[in-house]
Amino acid sequence: MIKIKPLKNTVAVKTANQHKKTKIIFALFFLFCASSINAIDFLPPKEVFASPIADLTYPAFSTKYTLPIGKKNLAEISLGDEFGIMRFNFENSFLQFGIMGGLVGRFDISRITNDLQIADYTLAFPFDYVNGKWILRLMYWHTSSHIGDDYIASNAITPPSLRKNVTDDVRILQSFDLFEWLRIYQGYFYSFNMLPDTDKPHGFNYGFEIYLPLTKDTPTKKQFFLASDFKALQRLGWQPSVNVRTGIEFGGEKNTLSLFTEFFAGHILYLGFMNRTETHWAFGFSFSR
Repeated sequence: MIKIKPLKNTVAVKTANQHKKTKIIFALFFLFCASSINAIDFLPPKEVFASPIADLTYPAFSTKYTLPIGKKNLAEISLGDEFGIMRFNFENSFLQFGIMGGLVGRFDISRITNDLQIADYTLAFPFDYVNGKWILRLMYWHTSSHIGDDYIASNAITPPSLRKNVTDDVRILQSFDLFEWLRIYQGYFYSFNMLPDTDKPHGFNYGFEIYLPLTKDTPTKKQFFLASDFKALQRLGWQPSVNVRTGIEFGGEKNTLSLFTEFFAGHILYLGFMNRTETHWAFGFSFSR
């Protein structure tokens, strides 16, 4: 009597083999990293990827008076920070994991009630690899945007016309200190979850920062800065948004204060207002530690 063996699902077998290979590769990678680690720091003292000062989406402590061309005057406030959680030190480099979050809000100060127009909330988990003057950042970035109740009431917006505005991104950025006074950076992000939904998930940003010292050998350091950030999103037809910020930075032992002037042109970077364009001047100050 001839026994017939059941045929195996070749696709399932291949998939299982691929999973095994992937697990082996990751295990070897982590073993290599573990063998190369010289020390591990828990709650390292500071961030390693300095927030781009001209990128209006990054959490910061700042406030500014905004004058949109052809529109009413506004006030904007940003609250947020970044903290290191774990740092893995190698021989000539290190890898750091952290958490970053905050909010940025816009108010219509032309009204007696100073109506809140919109507020964006951000949460991100950055992984930074640092080797000398070069930094590579990989992070998950979440943004949730909320239209203010005052704005809804003032513009007679009905509930059916309100939509949820959320994005979840994977972002890759690299920063390089070309000189002591010049930093350049560039990045790509992919939005794997967007509400309202769209099939255009890609985006790019580029920027630079120039610092010129104005004082030497004094307790309070003072320097001039000029920075620019350029963004282009596929969902907006790759139409660019450009922000230029310049001013004076005063650096103490632990904290810094910046006084700045800003020029912006392009799509508004608040997620709920992103389909609108704006040109504005702004004047304000920011703190960093």
